[in-house]
Amino acid sequence: WKCAYCGCWLEKGDTKNPRSRVMDHFIPIAKGGRNDHTNVIPACRECNSLKRDLDPHTWINNESRYETIQQTMLEVRSSILNME
Repeated sequence: WKCAYCGCWLEKGDTKNPRSRVMDHFIPIAKGGRNDHTNVIPACRECNSLKRDLDPHTWINNESRYETIQQTMLEVRSSILNME
């Protein structure tokens, strides 16, 4: 899996590793996001920690991550379409 935010390959296991895999609530629960599969995306621990409970659009723009995220989302969409 790749981080939906920075595009790095995610690693299993070590919780202290900044590239370890976590599932992030895209719309934070604190901002009204749901706690189900429609609102959860793979992320690295580092991006998840940096995003905190920020609105995803605000965080993306503040961190200048738009192009990386756009490319990652296109890859995810392509993978889903290929599975159908």
